[in-house]
Amino acid sequence: MSIGASEKEFIFHLYLKTRKERLEQVLGARLSHIQLEQPIDTLQNHSRSENGEKKKPVDMYAVDSFGLPVLVESVLARSNGAHQEAVLRLIDYLDAGRVVYQALSFQDKHVTELRKVVETAGKPICLYLVEIAEDVIQPIQELDKLNKLDVWDNLSLVDSVAQPLSVVEKVESPQFHGIQPLPISNAVYDYSVCREALNQFMIKELERCLPEFFPFHRGKSRLENRVVTFGAGAGDLMYHCSACDSRGCGFVELRFGNRSDLYNLIVSKPRLLEAKIDKRVYVRDNTVGVQYRASSDQIANVREIVRIFRAFIVNVSRPLFDLLSFEHEVKVMRRRMTA
Repeated sequence: MSIGASEKEFIFHLYLKTRKERLEQVLGARLSHIQLEQPIDTLQNHSRSENGEKKKPVDMYAVDSFGLPVLVESVLARSNGAHQEAVLRLIDYLDAGRVVYQALSFQDKHVTELRKVVETAGKPICLYLVEIAEDVIQPIQELDKLNKLDVWDNLSLVDSVAQPLSVVEKVESPQFHGIQPLPISNAVYDYSVCREALNQFMIKELERCLPEFFPFHRGKSRLENRVVTFGAGAGDLMYHCSACDSRGCGFVELRFGNRSDLYNLIVSKPRLLEAKIDKRVYVRDNTVGVQYRASSDQIANVREIVRIFRAFIVNVSRPLFDLLSFEHEVKVMRRRMTA
């Protein structure tokens, strides 16, 4: 989540995640396990192209009532070459499932190409070409202008659009007609021994309790690691956290990287940090953090992570986002003056 960069498509997907019935209605399928910007390497073992370039994450991932993956690619404009390639990649990656391509309108050549690819795929694939209503653009643009932490509580602005989505064309491969439901895993994991399951639970709790923070909605890879990271508004700013690290401690840290100016501003009143965040707060090496002795109860550790994160987001991230937004506006104004 980089302040100054457009988040319009992410906001649109966040809206659909909270109003999933709107997407379900046009697809004619029930959806669950919805995730945004899911890394492709968590779906299948294809995370990089042949030249080593990292693949773009899937805009939206869900599971239908058959247990099949539903992959969504969207562009708030007319279909274009870059998004066409992304959709072709999703079709290629799936062994079976649904692909949804959403755009304001579709070029005929793109529709023709996708129709041919699906019909000759040789595997059970269903493609939906979904048109996004033009009326969606204005409320999404208004939301994109807000402090990112205020977007969640104002998603209802898009509710004014009576029919935001409509299916232009649905294409099924011959194999899709006879597809059978897949089993959905209901496995129960021991968080004390399965690090990936613990991190998944932690992220879900952060998303549930602090939904206004965009990075908690974005998919993560390498969840087997003890430390999980989240963007904090600019390239050099990152949150690092662990419910229980190798030392038996849990922590949340905001690392400022090369932004010593922002770090010095935030830590200029240490007693205020203690009062607003936690009495255990520490500042060193361009880092502000809180550490605690982890319990044997991992659910309790996750609750502590959520509590600390809430204090950071309310008292540090919010003013930082305003500051970074102002900084971006000044840079834009200077570029215009020198153009």
